Amino acid sequence: MGIIVFEKKVPLDKEEVDDFAITCIDIDEKTNLPISFSIMQFFYAVETTHEILRYDCAHGFVHVHKFFENLNHSGEPLNKKICEKTFDECWDDIQNNWKNYKALYLKKHQR
Repeated sequence: MGIIVFEKKVPLDKEEVDDFAITCIDIDEKTNLPISFSIMQFFYAVETTHEILRYDCAHGFVHVHKFFENLNHSGEPLNKKICEKTFDECWDDIQNNWKNYKALYLKKHQR
């Protein structure tokens, strides 16, 4: 089975280069369907990159890590299939809520 990997760093705010996301999706070359993905929200401050939120399916199921709730969060399982629709839903969530997630992270970690 061949796998095609797409990775992309995306700014979340046109005016704030310190807020960004990284998306990664692995596509089965034969079926052209997603077999794995991760979407991570970050911000950069004082020479340190902070991960705020991550959607991924590294353990064979879709889950979310909310680092604004717990720094060592092991991931909350989501009842979703590994597919393009789920990837799009997770990506839309970050794009629509990244400012709120960042505010929660900053409040939790008092930065």
